[in-house]
Amino acid sequence: QEKKFGEMSQCSAVCGGLLGGAEDDELDRLRRYGRAVGVLYRVVDDILEEKMKGGDDGDGEGKKKGFSYVKMYGVEKAMEVAEQ
Repeated sequence: QEKKFGEMSQCSAVCGGLLGGAEDDELDRLRRYGRAVGVLYRVVDDILEEKMKGGDDGDGEGKKKGFSYVKMYGVEKAMEVAEQ
């Protein structure tokens, strides 16, 4: 998840910094910020998706399959990850 969403957000943040004339240390901070925002987006999206399902323990028919923070850790731990 960090690869997909983290790197997309990181790219956006760094590109903005490059266009704005950011220094190397600023670009490093933008990289960390972008990656964190991308992962946060994914965690929150997983939590909201789970809450919209209403806690249904079905097989997720029609839903995306694969890794989910909620599937791996549960809603409470995923919310802790989002808080961090």
